[in-house]
Amino acid sequence: MRHFRPARRYLLAVVVVLCTTSAIAWLWRNISHIETALPLVTLHKERDFSAFHFDLARLESALKLAVAAPSAEHLHQASFALDLNQIRLADNRALYGASDAGIAAMQQRLGSMLHELERTLAEPTVDTRRLQTELTDLSRLRLEFQTLNDTIFQDSMDQVSRQRQYLTSLRDSMSLLIGLFGLAGLSLLILMLKQQRAIQLLERQGEDLRLQEQQLIAREREFRMLAENSPDPIIRYDRNCRRIYVNPALARSSGMPASELIGKSLSERPAVVMNPAAAAHYEANVRKVLATGEPSEWEIGWPMANGDSVSFQIRAVPEFNAAGELESVLAVARDITERKRAEERQRLAASVFTTSQEGIVIADAANRIVDINEAFTRITGYRRAEVLGQNPKMLRSGRQDKAFYEEMWRVLRATDRWRGEVWNRRRTGEIYAELLSIVAVRDELGRLLNYVGVFSDISRLKEHEAELDRIAHYDPLTGVPNRRLFSDRLSQAIARARRTGQSLAVCFLDLDGFKPINDQLGHEAGDQVLVEVSHHLRGILRAGDTLARIGGDEFVLLFTDLAHGRECLPILDRLLTAIAAPTLIAGTLVSVSASIGVTLFPDDDSDPDTLLRHADQAMYRAKEAGRNRYQLYNTDGEFKDVALPAADLSNRDGPA
Repeated sequence: MRHFRPARRYLLAVVVVLCTTSAIAWLWRNISHIETALPLVTLHKERDFSAFHFDLARLESALKLAVAAPSAEHLHQASFALDLNQIRLADNRALYGASDAGIAAMQQRLGSMLHELERTLAEPTVDTRRLQTELTDLSRLRLEFQTLNDTIFQDSMDQVSRQRQYLTSLRDSMSLLIGLFGLAGLSLLILMLKQQRAIQLLERQGEDLRLQEQQLIAREREFRMLAENSPDPIIRYDRNCRRIYVNPALARSSGMPASELIGKSLSERPAVVMNPAAAAHYEANVRKVLATGEPSEWEIGWPMANGDSVSFQIRAVPEFNAAGELESVLAVARDITERKRAEERQRLAASVFTTSQEGIVIADAANRIVDINEAFTRITGYRRAEVLGQNPKMLRSGRQDKAFYEEMWRVLRATDRWRGEVWNRRRTGEIYAELLSIVAVRDELGRLLNYVGVFSDISRLKEHEAELDRIAHYDPLTGVPNRRLFSDRLSQAIARARRTGQSLAVCFLDLDGFKPINDQLGHEAGDQVLVEVSHHLRGILRAGDTLARIGGDEFVLLFTDLAHGRECLPILDRLLTAIAAPTLIAGTLVSVSASIGVTLFPDDDSDPDTLLRHADQAMYRAKEAGRNRYQLYNTDGEFKDVALPAADLSNRDGPA
């Protein structure tokens, strides 16, 4: 027995060692079997399915609008969302279709459904009832995708939780081994604790990944909301310069569906959106952003689908992932066509402002000058620095009265424009005439911003008009009115006399002895006699009376505003005396006399031509009666005359 005792101890030691080794091996195998990495592929799959679910929700919303109001805009939005979902489905099939039969079946159902939707939306007249049925099926399938999405993530987190529970049970077993085997058990415990910390880290990573995924989807939702409702084309490019996202604005401007644009590079089909030269410049700028990671801006001309050409300002910015790596470029195209046109109009307006031969003055709402052009300085003589901040009334000449300017401002305030002739004063003091147009400029709310005045110097035109008026209405030799002007004044005087009840006298004057002077001394001497006679006559007539030469040595006189007709007779006496006075002409003392015929209105209530003819008849009677006298015309055909004998010029008595 004593010999067997060492053998039993040896056998017991062997059994203990074998049991310990087996336990350690079993624990090591179970601890090592615990995965030290979370199944990130599964979580990435869940994230992709979440994005897919978001796109399906966008399509569903667009289809609801199309069913409720099948307008062209709503149908276009639905078609655009459908294009994006077809692209998303193709990517999803490539990544996950072969790994799971359930996913593949769901992808197949969705593909058929999207294909049917495409056919429905492509019809000339959309069947809203059919579209409503397809929308219901799509809503049901989207909920299945959401359920699948939640299941994928929950399975991943359940797997981590089971590993954590399993490790906890192993920790209890390990406590026994520590007590039995000391150092070996402690080593296993340390290994187990490391694995437990790894599991805890994986749980936190899973939670962080879930949070990041939710934030990513929220940001993507916000981006899609802004991008798809933006009037500006928005494009996202990958590192190979291929389009990975386009918004509806680009699809509208290019005239192509999103499916024809996404996945294509600029060099593949440059004519779709822009000409090859512009496409090369565009791609060079995008690649510059990819190479440097710095934003870039440039402008391009962009032919539209309808044949118009527009200008765009492109701003491309880099997009970085969570690891700080540049993974895409986002380009936003801002339509600056109207701005370019406005700039062109401004350049044209500035050119017109600078080069215009008409003076231009711009005043603010308080009528203070804020700008002038070079023509303003050339016409007025005032330099820009001298007039800035001044009121344009500094140019007034004083010829127009206060009532004129009050009426001008009344019309300008009522109609926002005024046009007329104004007499202004140059810097030198010279008065000149200008044709002025004033326009009030207002903003879109109707608030007054500026007054713009455009004027031209018409002084020469006014001088020319005055010359033409003088030629048309005045005798070129004597400067007194001619027959036309006399007739106008006679008509006005008759109308005034009818209103006021006063009288007027029409006198026809013919010089006696003028022809011998003209024949003996020449026409120049005769002309000088006519000038002298007209000068003497104008010196005697009143301010309101008219003297006119109607031809040769014949003159007519108009006396107005007479209390009675015979009030003019003393004036005729003085006229006869003045005409008969000798005059030195060409070194020779000459003298003439006059025969005057007179008719009085309203005693002779006739028209202007008849009054003049009656005065002419009376003048011939005066000549027949001995000349150097005047003869009165009576409506009964009788004539009364008074003569001033040449030998006795002091006799001034008129007719009784």
